[in-house]
Amino acid sequence: MLYKRIREAAFLIVILAVVAYPSLGQNQIQSLEAKLENAPGKEKTQILNQLAKLSLRGDATQSIQYADEALKLSIEQGNFNGESNAHINLGNAHSRLNDHNKALISFKKALALFEKHANHSAIAYTLNQIGLEYKHRKKYSEATSYCNKSLKTYKSLNDKEAVALVHSNLGDIYNKERKYNQAISAYTESLKIDRVTKNFRGVVSTLSRIGSTYSNLGNYSDAEKSLQEAMRIAKKNKLTTLYNSAKNNLAIVIRNKEEYSDSKTQFEKDQEVESQQYIQDMEEKTMKIQQQSSKFLEEIEGLTEEKQLAEMKSRIQEDEYNRQLLQKQHEAEQQENQIKLLNAENELNQAELDKKSAEAKNKQIIIWAGAGVLVLVIVMAILIYGRYKAKQKANIALAEQNDEITKQKDEILSQKEEIEVNRDKLARQNQQISDSIDYAKRIQTAVLPSYENVKSLLPDSMVLFKPKAKVSGDFYWVKNYGDTILFAAADCTGHGVPGAFMSIICNNILNQIVTQYENLFPGAILKLLSQEVIRRLHQKKKSIDDSEGEKTKIEWDVKDGMDIALCSFNKSTFELVYSGAHNPLYMIRNGELLERKGEKLFIGGTKPEDTFTDHNIELQKGDVIYLFSDGFADQRGGPNNKKFYYGPFQELLIQIHQKPMDEQKKTLDTTITDWMGSGEQIDDIIIFGIRI
Repeated sequence: MLYKRIREAAFLIVILAVVAYPSLGQNQIQSLEAKLENAPGKEKTQILNQLAKLSLRGDATQSIQYADEALKLSIEQGNFNGESNAHINLGNAHSRLNDHNKALISFKKALALFEKHANHSAIAYTLNQIGLEYKHRKKYSEATSYCNKSLKTYKSLNDKEAVALVHSNLGDIYNKERKYNQAISAYTESLKIDRVTKNFRGVVSTLSRIGSTYSNLGNYSDAEKSLQEAMRIAKKNKLTTLYNSAKNNLAIVIRNKEEYSDSKTQFEKDQEVESQQYIQDMEEKTMKIQQQSSKFLEEIEGLTEEKQLAEMKSRIQEDEYNRQLLQKQHEAEQQENQIKLLNAENELNQAELDKKSAEAKNKQIIIWAGAGVLVLVIVMAILIYGRYKAKQKANIALAEQNDEITKQKDEILSQKEEIEVNRDKLARQNQQISDSIDYAKRIQTAVLPSYENVKSLLPDSMVLFKPKAKVSGDFYWVKNYGDTILFAAADCTGHGVPGAFMSIICNNILNQIVTQYENLFPGAILKLLSQEVIRRLHQKKKSIDDSEGEKTKIEWDVKDGMDIALCSFNKSTFELVYSGAHNPLYMIRNGELLERKGEKLFIGGTKPEDTFTDHNIELQKGDVIYLFSDGFADQRGGPNNKKFYYGPFQELLIQIHQKPMDEQKKTLDTTITDWMGSGEQIDDIIIFGIRI
């Protein structure tokens, strides 16, 4: 009856909490929805993610709708934080709807983003969530693996409360596997940390889990102790819900204990009946033994007279035996005297034999000694002869080795001369190659706009041009006609000499297009540029069937070309038009970085119907524009030899954008050089910065 009342009370508390929660959050949801319509860019994404989180418990389906919208906006904005938080909200919402497959996919996408940006706290949280999803799917091995990874990361961050939580989750997983001792061990680790950090809610929750686990093991005494302590701490700290939960668990333990006790009492009764039966059997056997003993005593008393007669007969026989023994002793003394006489005679004979034996031994010793000396002489002679032959053989082998060494020495000298000839030849070839590369560098330098030309057209500008080798596949380009200035930063296929050839070809094509066609927007220029690269490099399409042979894809047999960001700037109207192939444009205005993304098309790999979008931007005084290749962000280095990545690159540009352009160039160069350390530069680097 007690257990039933406690269960009903706990159920009532849960119902009240579920009913009350939506009304508490509804005002907050309405307030955020009112702000949503007029919210700009990233703020709108942030509000959508907050709405997804608030809607989670009340309406998980609505939470998914908010999170999906936040995800789409984040991807369009290139907003890493918004995108990763949207994936987390989707994972939690799908999990709440018991769609654990979709939840797992969302959490893994979030994990990939967090790992890319080295957000260790978020990585640890997401690993833990993935572990819990695997637990729901009953894949306990994977669940344990991910939770242990989360635990390791939280420990490195010294986040004690999170470490305690993950230990508790591991305990839950072990409980599901019925590994109760491992579960208690994990819960105990969690409990230690919660006691130190005075997380009384965590202490009560973990003690309740430990109590339930002891109950599963049949250890009802320790189960009651743990749950009673949980109730005491919950009551002291006014944790009503946790108190009622612990009280409910204690009632279950007491009920299980009573059922076990009833079973045990019945067993003891059965044992008592068996014991009484055993005593009764033993009493019957004892009575039988006593009856047999009485019969045996009566038989002994009947034999008393016969025994007396036997004793008399035995005494007569003993007297006769003693008489015969005395006679035998007398005969033995006589024989002993005869033996003594014989022994004395034998001793005399033995002395004579010993004398003769000693003489024979001496003679034998002399013979053996002589034979031993002879054998020793023979052995010595054999050893001396053997050593002589071995030395003679060794001398022959040594002479042969000397001849072989002489031959090898001559061969080595010959090879050395050949190596020196080849070395000199390689040195000449290397010098020729180096001279050719130096000449190629002079050609590329002559083709690129000069520093003075760039400064005359764009006075407040800088170009960080950092080839991987002496020559570069990256290049920058500047042209003007009338009030319009065209400028670009491009990344051609390859680097070194092949990349330099491509950069010169693409530079010439750009000059030809601008000369031939006036007043073209960047998007049209890029389309003509791609078509001309395809024509000049004789690139052809080829058809490829997919794995099932049903669809046909079109690919280029040669993939040479480039990524590029191209801008036109009207000095009179302050209007900038940008178009790009992969490479984006960054603009910093009032300390905020805005990004315009290029098309996901490759110059030299487009179809006739492909077009490049023109992005119109009304510039203001003080705006700073950056065009660049991927070399800076992809450069590996730092303590873990990781990429620099675009996030830190954007933060660096925001930090330095107000400095003079020449100082910005120096800071960028120093930063990437320090990042590389003793490592190798992996790609060409170009950054083109212009202040309006």
